[in-house]
Amino acid sequence: MIHIHIEPKILIIRWGKDFEKFGDQYDSSVSVSIVNGEAHFYGMTGHFTFKIYAEIRKQLNSMEIYKAHWERKKNGKIKSITTEGNK
Repeated sequence: MIHIHIEPKILIIRWGKDFEKFGDQYDSSVSVSIVNGEAHFYGMTGHFTFKIYAEIRKQLNSMEIYKAHWERKKNGKIKSITTEGNK
């Protein structure tokens, strides 16, 4: 018997006022890579609020991903932060 394990390494997160499920129109998105059980966020577009952050955090925690690295480039400056949720 062959045993197979599939581990998701790349995520695309989408949201928007009219977005409910895959295929719906969305306003914003971000790409996420998973490295050693930690999320790395890149290329966010659109609006971002604390409510959206909290929902992303909740979904990541449900996947047992508790640490996230966020990077933003604005006006030529790069800002990086790391957040860690509760296990």
